[in-house]
Amino acid sequence: MLDFSVRNYRGSSLNPEAFGTAILPYAVGTAGMKNFTGPFNPVEALSYLGVVVVLCALLALVFHRRLLVSRAPMWFFVIAATLCGIAMYWGGPVLDAIQQLPTMSTSMIGRLRAVFGFCVAVLAAYGVTTLMSARIPALAQSETTSSRSAATRTVLRDLAGWALAAFFAVLVVQAASVAQEGSKLPEWSARWVKYSAVFAVVALVMVALIPLVRQRWFKNLVVVGLITVMAVPSLLIVRAWWPHSKPESYYAPAEAFTYLQENLGDDRFVALGGALPTGASTVYKTRDVLGHAFMTGRWKDLLQQVYPDVLVTPTYPSIPSGLLEEVIDSPILDRLAVRYVAVGSAESVPGRLEQLSTGDSPIDLRADGVIRSGQFTGPVRGIQVTALAASLPAGTEIPLHARVVGHDGTVLTEAQFLLRRIDKETFIPLDGDEFSEDQPWHLELEAEEQPGIVTLGADDQGNLAISALRPLPDGMNVAQTGNVTLIERTSALDRVRWANDVVVEEDAAARMELLGSGLAPDMVVLERNPANAATPGSTATIEVLPSNDLDQNTIRVNSTGAGWVVVADSLDRSGWTATIDGQQTELFRADHVGGAVYVPDAGEHTITLEYKTPGLRVGATVSAITLVAVLALALVDWRARRRITAESAQCDQQQNSDLQVT
Repeated sequence: MLDFSVRNYRGSSLNPEAFGTAILPYAVGTAGMKNFTGPFNPVEALSYLGVVVVLCALLALVFHRRLLVSRAPMWFFVIAATLCGIAMYWGGPVLDAIQQLPTMSTSMIGRLRAVFGFCVAVLAAYGVTTLMSARIPALAQSETTSSRSAATRTVLRDLAGWALAAFFAVLVVQAASVAQEGSKLPEWSARWVKYSAVFAVVALVMVALIPLVRQRWFKNLVVVGLITVMAVPSLLIVRAWWPHSKPESYYAPAEAFTYLQENLGDDRFVALGGALPTGASTVYKTRDVLGHAFMTGRWKDLLQQVYPDVLVTPTYPSIPSGLLEEVIDSPILDRLAVRYVAVGSAESVPGRLEQLSTGDSPIDLRADGVIRSGQFTGPVRGIQVTALAASLPAGTEIPLHARVVGHDGTVLTEAQFLLRRIDKETFIPLDGDEFSEDQPWHLELEAEEQPGIVTLGADDQGNLAISALRPLPDGMNVAQTGNVTLIERTSALDRVRWANDVVVEEDAAARMELLGSGLAPDMVVLERNPANAATPGSTATIEVLPSNDLDQNTIRVNSTGAGWVVVADSLDRSGWTATIDGQQTELFRADHVGGAVYVPDAGEHTITLEYKTPGLRVGATVSAITLVAVLALALVDWRARRRITAESAQCDQQQNSDLQVT
């Protein structure tokens, strides 16, 4: 269902600068995606390990003969880390070979940093283990000196460990040097060079003292010290790179999502031109028809019917704000239950612009000063003002308060937002669609801070000259204004709805054209003829029961006859099943991407849609068998150890008895 064949990262890798972040975390930029270098962003490039972790990994390579445990797993992690590191940061034949494996060329190779970091962490654990072990076990000494060939193998292994340690150390230092030279944050990089040097010296001093103080307690103290020296810089990096604020502070503007939470219900919204942050819908638990997510091919079909170039990447759809009037009345969005459209505060909305007053007299917008228009009547979706002169410093944001006030001083509607630019014609969206034709009002503008030089046009009486955007009978309604404008689409169908009429279309292209033509709200498009028919003219009340489990939907329906309950979700994938009144029923493909359940007669019914991961039962069974096998092997090993211990104790007892007899 998820086709990533269009992705092609073959031959694409990070570079040594990114590897330099192993000890210089800010060499390629900051977490805020500013001042970064290279063909990547810092979030995808950060490979921080810390100088202490690197040193501990080097200890494992240099002193691996100290290990009392099997060294075979350690060499596995050495090889894995080497291959991953070369492929990610230097590319070449190693990268090409890895990308020949299934799925490896459809994802950025840099995401292997998680595997690479884990391998180095394991090697660091081996390195700490060498500190806790004796210098060279006696058994290992006897084995290495038993024969010339064994001694040769030992020397070769030692040389390999030393060579790999030197190679890894040189690569880290060289990459850090290259990263620092190309860094746009040289002070930050230089600071971390000093930090890393201090941490390295502290760690090396502690390790060097181990041969002098041979007590076990001192080794334990050194291990605790190494963990501490490793944790301090790591926590600083975590604090800088991981979000630790409340979601509403980094997923602003929260007021728009608050409105959606209160009014959207089970339906969807669409944000044009990045008016709302991608992914924030997950935080605020509101359904976004776009979002940054994996999508089936059929869902993409519908989005491309709305806007052909919607897919920036296979998982990132976006619609420019300039296409508002082209897409806002799309029948596809109706079928996908898109109830609201979000655009930026500076964007105009559909309507008829009517000039209410003109004038070239200047009136200045100043802090804590209110400028007013003349008196007018009728509904409005926004106001347009004319700037005669505007000079704002770069990056200026003007906290602007716009109020529509009645003749008795009552505020009829208002909007507060940050005005980031002043154009010759500046539009201010307002929620005044519902005003009656004879409703009197005037506009008031107030700036909370001095915005620089902003001179607007006024009439001969000194009133602000304005044009009003009048609403059209287009089924749209400006519902919320501020830093984001929310436009309600009254033509949107419910996400879960009733259909009493069916049209069948097997051809996908013809089906897409049919859905885009605008069908009756009570009609559903199926892909094959159903065995049962709906009752013409039947109606139903539908209730979607609240649930925090998106893998299960329970729907109560009370109908006047037979018909279809249509769900505008991406149900066209294996794993979804449907029941009606507890009995298994068929889930039909509906409207190209959704699902439909047939209700056979009038009355109350309960429909349950449930998703279970395909193969979950098989996977759980395999995992359970594996767990039992591991426990059985552990039990066998434990019993064997007990038997050996008992036999050894019995042998020692027998030897002691023999000595006493002697």
